[in-house]
Amino acid sequence: MKRPAAVLIATFALFLNPSPVGSDSLQKAYFAATPPGAWAKYESNWKMADGTSGASVYTYIRAADSDGRVRIEITTRTVAGPGEGVVARQLFVMEPGFDLAREFMDRMRYLEASAAQTNEGPAAAMQANVIEIMRAAAGDLTDSVTFKGTKQIDGRECDHYDYSYRSGGPYVTLQEGEICLDETVPFGVVYQKGQSKDEEGGPEKRTGGVPSRF
Repeated sequence: MKRPAAVLIATFALFLNPSPVGSDSLQKAYFAATPPGAWAKYESNWKMADGTSGASVYTYIRAADSDGRVRIEITTRTVAGPGEGVVARQLFVMEPGFDLAREFMDRMRYLEASAAQTNEGPAAAMQANVIEIMRAAAGDLTDSVTFKGTKQIDGRECDHYDYSYRSGGPYVTLQEGEICLDETVPFGVVYQKGQSKDEEGGPEKRTGGVPSRF
């Protein structure tokens, strides 16, 4: 079924010890309508401060749980810009007790295991030390938002938030943007737009998007 426009910010590296700036927390369990088998597809455009740009299509699938652990598969197809034509797949296995309904946006904090594959190459499991780095680098969008009210996205009324938080570690970045959520659609996100800025003088990255499907 075709659904309203959606945008997903492409965030691959946050960094250590993120600190919230927004004053609120998400008000609902926006990600509860995501049982095993649910999926969502997002189209994302990005542009760097130097003018380099690109576009990717992300397919999120909640795979069958395993031993009580939530599993999420993400396939990324780069359709324009650097890496055009590359297809990357990654499986994320969450630790027992992970509350997907409320913590999906900050899921990397609860990562237990992961495996990745590029194009038709072999899938490779990530080592334990890499998993620990990924967990430590996870952001805290859930508690770094400011509720702005409701907003119409292609005729659908969504809860509208601004978000802002800083990462820590050796490369401090400021993540800012807006996100529109609907608790009745898989994975909850209807629209998201933002920017990632290196506060130590590195290039800024902005993301936007075009219509997607759930």
